[in-house]
Amino acid sequence: MKKILLLAIMFVSGQIFSQATYTSSGDGNWNNSAFWTVTSGSDGDSDGVPDSNDNVIIEHNISVIGTRACSTLQLNYVDGKKLTITGNGASLTVSGTTTNSGEILVTGGSAGNPATLSLNGNLSNFGPIQINSGQRLVMGSGINITATSTITIKSNSNSHGSMYFSGTWTKAGASGVINYNRHVSNLSTWDLISVPVSDLSISSFAQGETDLATSGSQYGIGTYTNTTAAASAGNTWQNFTTGSAPSAGNFEPAKGYQMAAKGSASGSGVGAEMTFSGKPNTGTKTISIINSETGDGTANNPADGSRFNLVGNPYPSFISVSAFLSANSSVLGSGFDVYGWNGSSYTTYNSASGAYIAPGQGFMVGADSSSSATLGFTNSMQSTSNTSMDDFISGDQLEDRAELFLGYENSEYSNKAEIYFLDNTTDSFDSTYDSVTIDFDHNNGIHTRLVDGSSDNRNFVIQSLSYAEMNNKVIPLVIHGTANEELIVNILHRTTPADINIYLEDSFLNTLTNLKEEDFVLTPISDLSGAGRFYIHLTEDTMSMTDVSSNLMNAYKNANSDYITVEGLSSGHYLHPIQQTFADCGGSQCGFCTPGFLVVSAALLEENPSPTTEEIKTAIEGNLCRCTGYQQIVDAIAKASEILVSGSSVEDSTSPKSDPHPGFSGE
Repeated sequence: MKKILLLAIMFVSGQIFSQATYTSSGDGNWNNSAFWTVTSGSDGDSDGVPDSNDNVIIEHNISVIGTRACSTLQLNYVDGKKLTITGNGASLTVSGTTTNSGEILVTGGSAGNPATLSLNGNLSNFGPIQINSGQRLVMGSGINITATSTITIKSNSNSHGSMYFSGTWTKAGASGVINYNRHVSNLSTWDLISVPVSDLSISSFAQGETDLATSGSQYGIGTYTNTTAAASAGNTWQNFTTGSAPSAGNFEPAKGYQMAAKGSASGSGVGAEMTFSGKPNTGTKTISIINSETGDGTANNPADGSRFNLVGNPYPSFISVSAFLSANSSVLGSGFDVYGWNGSSYTTYNSASGAYIAPGQGFMVGADSSSSATLGFTNSMQSTSNTSMDDFISGDQLEDRAELFLGYENSEYSNKAEIYFLDNTTDSFDSTYDSVTIDFDHNNGIHTRLVDGSSDNRNFVIQSLSYAEMNNKVIPLVIHGTANEELIVNILHRTTPADINIYLEDSFLNTLTNLKEEDFVLTPISDLSGAGRFYIHLTEDTMSMTDVSSNLMNAYKNANSDYITVEGLSSGHYLHPIQQTFADCGGSQCGFCTPGFLVVSAALLEENPSPTTEEIKTAIEGNLCRCTGYQQIVDAIAKASEILVSGSSVEDSTSPKSDPHPGFSGE
């Protein structure tokens, strides 16, 4: 009886694990048995189509719709015949070797649901493979490719094809390369790009790409230099020319470049697809970054040099922002993460963003305090995640999180401040989860300050806070504005709980705006900047100004004291209006009297933004001064009142950097 049972098990097992070789017998769907013939071995099931343990030979037009797998794959050349993996989520996984003497096309997947060819054995490629925009070729870890024909990976203005590859590429013929087609915008916006292939000459690329913008002897491609000397000379952005390109050598892996396609700077034309041809980059790639700032090293004091360096994703695959930041945390400045050019401004991404850097994408990073360091990219950063389609960075939605994006716009500028609510983040600074602004944007738009009230007076474009402590959270804002020009603050995106109200407090005008119901609109009569006036309140309750604590005065208090000092009136290099008007009106007296006058005046204006002359005199009567009269002091307080009531603030004491992209008029 035991022998009979054993034989039965062996028989069944033999059926289950038998291996057949299937050869295509006609044009059609992989799932239809009518288009297959078993040419050797025997199939372990009865469906009549090749499965994961079967070998496959294709000589016809075969389409994979849905999810299929095989052991080995061989495509024989038959004129006009191809294997097509097509449709949302369609995939073919080959566990063993693949020999392609025919043609393979991966296409038809939608945003977030691409079609995928996965090869877990070595590839011998003698025929063309094409990965359309938004689709994927995934090579198993350490898998090798020998190529005499081309693998083409396409992209367009809002999606990128990708190739995950960490093995060895052997170029067995002149055509044994990948062609990565990268969409590049025209002169109206430019693009920051990187090159995911090696051995590509800058000169040959510039001469061969007919869609590349030109202006006289200049090509629409160049580099960024952040040194003090370059900034002083106005040469931070330098385009290659017909004279400099021949000696420039090859594109460098991990280096970023600016590039523009033909089309006028006024916006005509939509850009073009440029082709980068060569061996795909793989393995560790490094690049030197430098800090040339001569200021205090903060985003609010960029000085004449810069800590920002233009680098780029060196691989033909997406890479994880979180993995990149984690690996390079020791060489990046605190709070400085990934800054991508979106065509009009820099957008910031960090570990809270759940983002991926697209193939062929350049971006800015801020170096730490060291004069120079080495930034690294590794195969482990490459991602096979199901990325959505985006022009710069694509990101997956993370679980257990809430998001609040505050939008800002005036007639000339728009940006956003991103707030994420996550587990294990705090009101204090969280490395790779809180990101400061890039130098070029720190005097524009809207930003946040750290909630903990620390002395860190940097402007943040991304701040991450505790999800569990969302209710009754107060977030300081920095809002910039231009005199006599309307500005608007609104909610661009929100996934916070429905019962959380979102109020914007203007502590100078004593107003609360429920941003879930209406936009905040303000027209200042003078330039607006600095912190200490605007706050976001998150609460389950319905609020009025009587419910708001004295946030402005709290901002002036020493963190460990109940006393207000003159040092606490300013915010970094942003003076309080009373400080500015004392200087403007000649109210400053000796060093003994002035601090007391300033603090008392600030307290008066906090409680009563529009005091009468008699109320001003009453407020300062306890401050005795023998240096001069009081009229200049009364005038200074009255002028500060006008500034506060008008909805404006004093100017930043530093000058903002201009848009770094140079003027470029081309064809």
